[in-house]
Amino acid sequence: MKILPGTAFACPEPGWFRLCHATDASTVATGNNRLIRALETS
Repeated sequence: MKILPGTAFACPEPGWFRLCHATDASTVATGNNRLIRALETS
């Protein structure tokens, strides 16, 4: 999974991002959960 800045997709507002993935749903869910935990602890 990659986290890309919104500017890569011409987003006019700062702070947006896009998650891009090409894998099975359980791997994406694991990645999302890890991201959520990391953001909650920062």
